[in-house]
Amino acid sequence: MKKKSVIIVGSGLGGLFSGAILSENGFQVTIIENHYNVGGFASCFKRAKSRHEVGIHCLDGFVKDTVKFREFEKLGIFENVEFVRAPDFYKIKTSNGMISIPDNIEETESTLCEHYPLEKESIKKYCNILNNIQSEIEKSSSFENDPYQALKIPILTKYKNYSLGKYLEKNFQSNELKSILMANICFYHDNPKELNFLIFMYGNSFYFKNGCYFIKGSSQTLGDYLKSLIEKNNGKFLLGTRVVGLEYKESEIQSIQIQKRTNTETSKLSADCYIFNNSPYTVSDWIKNESLLEIKNKQRQEPSISMSTIFLEFDQAPKTFGLSGYMSYFMLSEIESKIKDINAFCFIDYSEIDSGLTGDNKYIAAILFKDDYINWFHKSKEEYLRIKEHTIEFVINFLDKQFPGIKKSCTLAEMATPLTIERYTLNTHGAIYGFSFKNRMFSAENFLKNNISNMYFASAWSRGAGFSFASLSGIETAREIIGEYENEFF
Repeated sequence: MKKKSVIIVGSGLGGLFSGAILSENGFQVTIIENHYNVGGFASCFKRAKSRHEVGIHCLDGFVKDTVKFREFEKLGIFENVEFVRAPDFYKIKTSNGMISIPDNIEETESTLCEHYPLEKESIKKYCNILNNIQSEIEKSSSFENDPYQALKIPILTKYKNYSLGKYLEKNFQSNELKSILMANICFYHDNPKELNFLIFMYGNSFYFKNGCYFIKGSSQTLGDYLKSLIEKNNGKFLLGTRVVGLEYKESEIQSIQIQKRTNTETSKLSADCYIFNNSPYTVSDWIKNESLLEIKNKQRQEPSISMSTIFLEFDQAPKTFGLSGYMSYFMLSEIESKIKDINAFCFIDYSEIDSGLTGDNKYIAAILFKDDYINWFHKSKEEYLRIKEHTIEFVINFLDKQFPGIKKSCTLAEMATPLTIERYTLNTHGAIYGFSFKNRMFSAENFLKNNISNMYFASAWSRGAGFSFASLSGIETAREIIGEYENEFF
């Protein structure tokens, strides 16, 4: 029997997981990737003998008898990719120095109660929600479309209309404590008044309950392993290749037009089905027919926040200067944030774990902060480079004031902006989480109406943001396709 064929556009986690599972189940897989490297955000780049992680700095752990765990196990990932646990969830600079937030709910509750005894009851209530939200939410996978089912979920019923800002304002007095609790908001949205409380708590609960991990050697290790699985099953990768158009008849894609980045000639490829691991805005432009593919409530939806990253190397460990911890958050004063429109940033020190990134006695770190595409768009090359240089200088000078001497130890500082992300991933406006979390009900909300029978989406745009949801998007898409073709297979 002829193999069923699938073309996957994009080799981010969604594309690689769907490709790996389908290839293991007898499909002929072809993956088209604009970049010359696979992985999307799950990748790295090299400087001398050191690697720098591009995007997967912290991922939640693994729980047996879950879809993610079972599929990772089936694919042999645990035997071929090493996951290193961080010593805590994060640290944050406060008026009393650095406070460590453990990746354990009970220990976090104890730590916060010790530092803020007057807020003890509110802290316990908050931690109780963290502890129960997964089981409560997962009682129903279709609550978004079933109001009667939603009424049976107490946490959802009580807090579905709460923003993170509203909850914190209503339950806590200390502004410093509020800042601690929402320290990592930059990985969700930029405004606590627009971010749904349940989205924030549900996302964080996985780290508090399952731990915080890093892929040893960079997330490229995982991407390369999935690529090797696909190739072992005779799958093909067309790197440095872009899609420039689609041909469809009625409600089926007939072929896609591709073009090498090195020339202007185009060619066509056909398959039984097509998976898009990229922005639906781009696919919509190729199709040009909203009756076939529609972004629901398009006027209300928008791409998620973007981010800038400063990649650093030091000749001495940051802890030498008093900066210890894997992930450390710093909140800037109102005056400081006005200078560069940066109100907070995260410092990641890979020397705090067995990261497998470094060589030549270098210490690798990164600084991440929320950024807007508009801050960089339409800038001349000279202005773009000047702003990057000034931003790097501003952030490192801020660190040096807190930890004197660290600036002199810095031997490399390179910056990636939202434009960098858009260029390498083709995500609209450099979005890092698909659709924005602004005023969204839940992370798995479906914003796409797809009427093309052989087209599928597997990415943060379709399933939800972050490492786990991006991986699950590929896993679930593959299982859906296998189920549809199962009768023909057997």
